[in-house]
Amino acid sequence: MATHANNFQSGLATVNSFRGCTVSARARVKWCPPNPGIFKINVDGALFVEDNCVGLGAMVRDCEGQAIAARSKKIIGTFPATVVEATAMRFAIGFARDLGLWTVELEGDCMEVVNALKAKEVLLNPLGLIIDDILSALVQFHGGVSFSHTYRDGNAVAHGLAKHAQYIKDLCVWIEDVPEFVRDCFVVDLGS
Repeated sequence: MATHANNFQSGLATVNSFRGCTVSARARVKWCPPNPGIFKINVDGALFVEDNCVGLGAMVRDCEGQAIAARSKKIIGTFPATVVEATAMRFAIGFARDLGLWTVELEGDCMEVVNALKAKEVLLNPLGLIIDDILSALVQFHGGVSFSHTYRDGNAVAHGLAKHAQYIKDLCVWIEDVPEFVRDCFVVDLGS
C-alpha cells in the first residue's frame, strides 16, 4: 500500500511540474471574522462573456459573522478579470459608505488587486485607474479601511452573489438577510 501511495505522489509531482506549472496542495480556507468594531466586506467579480456582462458581489458581516447586508450588481460589457475584481472592490467601498460603515476590511480573492491596493500602486492602465478611484474614496474613511486576500473557498458567499448578478436586471440589495442562493455557503462559513 505504501508503495502505491509513493508512486501516486511521484506521478502527481510529475504531472504538477509539467510545462513549468507548479501546483501545491493546500487546506480549505475558511472565512474568518474581523476584529470587534470592524465590518468585513467580502467582494468578488464574475465574468459572463457569452452574455456580455459581469457580476459584482459583496457580503458585509460583523465580528460574529452575522449578516449586515449583501449586494449583487450586473454591469453590461466584458473586461479583463483584474479590472472586474477591482471594480468589485470599488463597488464594496461605495456599499460601505452607503451603509454608514467607516471601519471596514475589504477581502477579495484577486491577489493582484489586493496587493495593488495595499501598495497604493497606481498604474496608467484601466486597472490602475480603478485603484486610483478606490484610493481617492478612502479619504472619507479616515484610515478605517484595510484590504486582505483570501482564496475562493474563503470567499464563496461573495462569489455566489457575483454569479447571481447574471440573472438580475441591475442591482439587488439584502439588508440583515442572507439570500437563499448563498445560504448554504454562509452557514458553512459560520461553522467551526
